Amino acid sequence: MDRMDDHDVDEFMLLLRREYLADAPARLAELRKDVAALQAGELDADQSLRLRFHRLAGSGGSYGFPEVTTISREVERWIVENPGPLPETVTRATHALAALEAVFDEAGAQVVALEKKKKKEILAH
Repeated sequence: MDRMDDHDVDEFMLLLRREYLADAPARLAELRKDVAALQAGELDADQSLRLRFHRLAGSGGSYGFPEVTTISREVERWIVENPGPLPETVTRATHALAALEAVFDEAGAQVVALEKKKKKEILAH
């Protein structure tokens, strides 16, 4: 059985990261929907929001985006410690959304730059 070399692993991780980032707009939209539901006082909106942040906290680091984990974990912990439709939860979640959007945008730009660099290396050989 063939083993993946470092180049293959790098290519595979790049593919996974690209797919993860492609899903980011949908994840952010789901978070925005939950924040709006929380603002409207919908029952269990805080728990839906907590679960979405929990999932992002877990997946962020796995895909090489530790900032996603850090931002998401902070909001998740806040909601666990302060359940219910609190204005401060809306504020914290809104700030986290803006921070996550910036992280995803920056990460996307880095992935594109890395792909361009790899293409140049391939063409140079």
